[in-house]
Amino acid sequence: MYQFYFLSVVLNLMVGTVLAHDLLEDKIPALSGFLRDVSERRGFLAGLGASSFVVGFFKLLSVTRGDVPVVGDLFPALAGLIGGGTLIFEYYKERATVYTPLVTNLSSILVNNRSYWGIAALVAAVLHFIFPSVLFL
Repeated sequence: MYQFYFLSVVLNLMVGTVLAHDLLEDKIPALSGFLRDVSERRGFLAGLGASSFVVGFFKLLSVTRGDVPVVGDLFPALAGLIGGGTLIFEYYKERATVYTPLVTNLSSILVNNRSYWGIAALVAAVLHFIFPSVLFL
């Protein structure tokens, strides 16, 4: 469906920009103030993460006409799931009072590598926009 295609590109761009803001502030100084303001709004980031996660999930299930089911949009869907999951997990971790080994493991995988997940989401969004019918994109 074209709606999920559009939402996937836009949300991957937004999530990727938020997650990789540490790297982008150095490269694009004009974005530094904007990214700093957005990164302080935790409720917005949790909503953005939830939206990205849901769209990534439905991107796995929905098929655009002429595309291969599931694997046709695998990279953007996984980028949405992981990027959205990272934002949701950061929100949860900030509010949590009890830490289990699962939280510690997820933190080392998701939060410690947030810049890399952000770059992957940005790459997925740009490639998915430029090459809409390529397998895995």
